Amino acid sequence: MFVKNKNLLLSLSGFFFCGCLFGAAPEKEADAKRKSEEERKAEVLERNIVYKARPYGFESIFNPVTISLNAGIEQIQFNGGKRNIFKFDYATSSSNVWKNVSRPVGPISRLGWGRFFKTEVFPISFSKDEAQWWPNYSLHLFGGGLTGRGLTEWYDYHGFSHPWIWSFVNYQAYQWLNEIYENGKFRGDNTDAIADMWIFNNIGFALFAWDPFAKFFVDTLNFADWSPQPMFLVNDATLQNNSQRFTMKYFFPWTKRWALFYHFGTTGMLGLTHKLEHEYAVSVAGGFQAKRLKTVRTQGRVRTADLTWTAGMFIDRGNTPLLSLTASAFYEDLASLNIYPGLMRFGNFSFGMAAGLKTDDKFFMGLSTIYTPGIGFRN
Repeated sequence: MFVKNKNLLLSLSGFFFCGCLFGAAPEKEADAKRKSEEERKAEVLERNIVYKARPYGFESIFNPVTISLNAGIEQIQFNGGKRNIFKFDYATSSSNVWKNVSRPVGPISRLGWGRFFKTEVFPISFSKDEAQWWPNYSLHLFGGGLTGRGLTEWYDYHGFSHPWIWSFVNYQAYQWLNEIYENGKFRGDNTDAIADMWIFNNIGFALFAWDPFAKFFVDTLNFADWSPQPMFLVNDATLQNNSQRFTMKYFFPWTKRWALFYHFGTTGMLGLTHKLEHEYAVSVAGGFQAKRLKTVRTQGRVRTADLTWTAGMFIDRGNTPLLSLTASAFYEDLASLNIYPGLMRFGNFSFGMAAGLKTDDKFFMGLSTIYTPGIGFRN
């Protein structure tokens, strides 16, 4: 009897042991995969230059969707206050952009090759009506190049194979969307779209793919994306608070605390940065803001920007913004406040907030998370 009970006990023990062994195997395998994934991400971050996966500031919401809303639909702010992206005439605009970009020789010839290279390509004319090359360099070559590099590193960090291919497709898609919104309902020659899509976007993407070039701008000039948090307003189906803004800081050689600060996009602000403890810094700047785009030459649709004043105060950590407060005389952006995820917490959950005031006494406010674009309301 004892022997039988002993054998039964041994059998039960064996089943228990095997159950523990096989039950633990998937858990150990999951732990190994988790550890392997963490190690892979750590290796990616070690070689990344632009995207560092910080869980705070604008970098916490840096992703393909946010970039497409900020950079792709940025020109909607010059659409006379019409910000409903579901009512935009995509068919007319995309058809005209495609007609120009797919057959660039005709539009350039009608404008004049000399004028095209003088106004759109080479920085040789500083007249306001002939300096269309300025946004081509600042926003498409440098800004676009930085964004393209950041997207490549984002896809790499999130485990996509061939990340540069995903990035390049995403990059060209949002740049195409940008040209569509800039074109609007216009029909005819559009040489600016040709310069952007054929020259500056591609050169920018290629230059920032070269590590020494990207490191110089990011490490030496502290070049970074400081864009706001795009907000969908549920009560009028509009997209607010979207644009692409960049900053550079150059720290003076005789001090580690003070830097020359430059904020640009549809703005151009110059000021100073004061570096604080624990990677924090405060920047104050003032300058100009584009308030409308006007056509200065019908042939080729050559346009320039009318300017007004703007000023801002910014708090950042590790060169990604935590808070920005700006004011201007631009009817679409009298005042705006962005508090990014990481600064406000509810338990373990962090969220961002944005609010803005317009000239029609309209006020909007919304919340954002690192997982979704912002959702808000307006009066």
